Amino acid sequence: SVFVLAAGAVGLGLVIGILSAGFLKLVDLGQHVLWKAGWADFPYAPLLICTLGGILVGLCQRYLGDHPKSLHGAVEELRETGRLAYAHLPHGLLSAAISLVFGASLGPEAAIVSLLGGLSTCLLYTSDAADELLCVDLGCRRIIKKKNTLYSFSF
Repeated sequence: SVFVLAAGAVGLGLVIGILSAGFLKLVDLGQHVLWKAGWADFPYAPLLICTLGGILVGLCQRYLGDHPKSLHGAVEELRETGRLAYAHLPHGLLSAAISLVFGASLGPEAAIVSLLGGLSTCLLYTSDAADELLCVDLGCRRIIKKKNTLYSFSF
């Protein structure tokens, strides 16, 4: 019904808004701790902090993959498939947070778009509208939908 659809949209918007605000607050807190703490005032601190940040971003790219996608890449994927892959959402958020905290000159837009699109896709494909036998990982649980019956297995 229309009421259920509207309630779901409001609920999803609320969850994504809270998570987006939390992500931005976490990045702000990390920047404050890393760059405005008293220990970062010695002459070579920016060189050491940026070097450490570059190493961490490189390790994220190497072991977690090239996530989040660029804003253009996310829009293209959404246009082509009608959804955004959410399997690497935690990897993308971690990579973006590390690069933003350590002073990368990029904005949080790609991470926020990945969060928005990934969670929307995840909730769509784990809801009652999901296809039969669709399996997805959501956090630490595997959700399997089959003929409107939910089987949940914890790992």
